[in-house]
Amino acid sequence: MPNDDSGLFENTIPVARLLLDPENPRLPEIQGSQRETIAALAQVQGSQLVALAKHIVDYGLNPAELPIVMPTADDPRNYYVLDGNRRINALKVLETPELAQSALKASDLKKLKRLSLAYLKSPIAEVRCVISPTREVADPWIQLRHRGYIEGAGTVAWTGQVAARYDERRGKRSPALQVLDFLQKHVQLEPHTADRVAQGRYPVTTLDRLLNTIYVREKLGLEKAGGMLSSKYLANQLIPALKRVVEELGSGNTTVSQLKSQKQRIDYINDLDDTILPDENEELSESRTLTDVGGSKPKNPGKRVGKEQRRQRTTIIPKDCVLEIDHHRINAIYIELKKLSSDEFPNSAAAMMRIFLELSLDHYLENTGGWTEPQIDGTNLQKKILATVKLFEKSNVLTPGQLAPVKACANKQSILGPTYSTLHGFIHNYHHAPIPTELRTLWDNLQLFFQKLWR
Repeated sequence: MPNDDSGLFENTIPVARLLLDPENPRLPEIQGSQRETIAALAQVQGSQLVALAKHIVDYGLNPAELPIVMPTADDPRNYYVLDGNRRINALKVLETPELAQSALKASDLKKLKRLSLAYLKSPIAEVRCVISPTREVADPWIQLRHRGYIEGAGTVAWTGQVAARYDERRGKRSPALQVLDFLQKHVQLEPHTADRVAQGRYPVTTLDRLLNTIYVREKLGLEKAGGMLSSKYLANQLIPALKRVVEELGSGNTTVSQLKSQKQRIDYINDLDDTILPDENEELSESRTLTDVGGSKPKNPGKRVGKEQRRQRTTIIPKDCVLEIDHHRINAIYIELKKLSSDEFPNSAAAMMRIFLELSLDHYLENTGGWTEPQIDGTNLQKKILATVKLFEKSNVLTPGQLAPVKACANKQSILGPTYSTLHGFIHNYHHAPIPTELRTLWDNLQLFFQKLWR
């Protein structure tokens, strides 16, 4: 019988009849099957899944918090777990550890299999649950559990990203989630940021705060109506600046305390390198939602605004090349190279590129290759390039084909294009004048190499 007028009541349900919720807001995407849902949640939980499984083996399920479930539409004997998915997932993988094999690292999977042997001696066959007729009836109780203030250990509180995903699946759209989904569709985020997004730990509320500022959206080429983001630009125009913003917040280099006031948010967006912002000459006459923005022209794009021709690149580093450099001075040189016109200032650009290449190699060799400072100071640029190539080959960072232009750069006699000796001549030979197109070609040959140096 129901416990009260809410329509909720308690009953004991076999574990085999409990299904994980494919719409669980902890998951970045709605899953298609139970096996996929179990693996996706296991990936989000990581080592926390093993810790929870151990607690269940040692003490059983928490009697103070019953899972909230709802009958499935196709078979009322089966129930979706609306709240308590982490606990039920732990029971599923304790019974069959192989369900989490693709999601956990080897050491965690090994621990889980040991726990499974102990669990199967006395498995949990049934779980006492609170049954709700619909999601809507369960909703206020789920929100109370996860959005109320909880001090200390207990149920894992929703992060801002998870809460935003929950709202989104019930009609309240988050600009931040739309941007994250857009970038994940078009580019590969840096590993640290990608991991935070996958695990639901990305600072979505901070990104939302930024994107809800009209001035910021205009600078980024975005519009908002009814909670939905749209743009008059194609993906290749939007990606550089959006990726930079998302990864600065994801890395923690920019925090909520730096973006609290509107002035702070305006100052932040004004400090972005202009070369990564959308080019006004590439604006289309009609907007498309961010989910519909593509990387090429629409079939009927309408009249273009401004100049018909794309402006020719004059900087050594193209604006869509984004490097995340954690060294202050080297990052400052990188930013200057993205602004400095190699057509107008070829000598300065050549000297800066030579410095940027060597300092990038020095940083990598010291922090990854284990080189000492005297060793770095006593080695010429050619040997540093070749030493880094060997490290890349040893670790399979790049394929032989991808490393070919780097090796060619280190070869004084190469006929494949400009080499390190070309840069050397710009510094030490007053008869050797830099050619802007050569500088840009050299960067293009080395761009993937630089991206891996600063990954």
